[in-house]
Amino acid sequence: MTVTEKPRSDEWAAGDDGPARLALFVDVEGAMKAGARKGIRRAARSLPSEHDVEDVVVQAFNELWRSDRSAIKSLPGMARTIAYRRGIDRGRRVLRERRDDRVLGKDLLRLSDEESAHRQLEDAETLEIVQRCKKRLTPDQRAVISATVEGTIDGTMPLKEYAERRGTTYEACRRMVNRAIATLTRCLEAALRRERPNGG
Repeated sequence: MTVTEKPRSDEWAAGDDGPARLALFVDVEGAMKAGARKGIRRAARSLPSEHDVEDVVVQAFNELWRSDRSAIKSLPGMARTIAYRRGIDRGRRVLRERRDDRVLGKDLLRLSDEESAHRQLEDAETLEIVQRCKKRLTPDQRAVISATVEGTIDGTMPLKEYAERRGTTYEACRRMVNRAIATLTRCLEAALRRERPNGG
């Protein structure tokens, strides 16, 4: 099998040959999914997620499409083989990420109770400063920040919905949010420099 072009990552390559690509994909999709699942499961030693399977299938299909298919006796068989190999690659990556997550989790657990309490105190102080800084905002800026950024117990309101309720454009509200956040950021940074001159 000759690969005419190096396969790209797990994304569908669009082009003028859409109908032909779609026809081939319909023929080999089932075989590729089976191969991808088997490969990921073997390497990762766990059931694969559908997201990983779909990514592997698209990557494998792009590889199959770019190959010289004239000498292939069974396209579904070749598709399954390619997907299986790419599934092995993805499964190994999943396994590495899982191991990295376990190491990170252990590192986080090593944080002492004192460090954790200190961070919580700093977070509370920062929130208090932000509340003071909100006094520098205009009433309209405070209202849009409260509705779309801070939110309530029911969650935040989408900016588009807020603009409609206010009877103004989305762009005007977006600019207002950006200005408000810039003001809060400047105020917070200045306050932190005064209250924590040595960075802690």
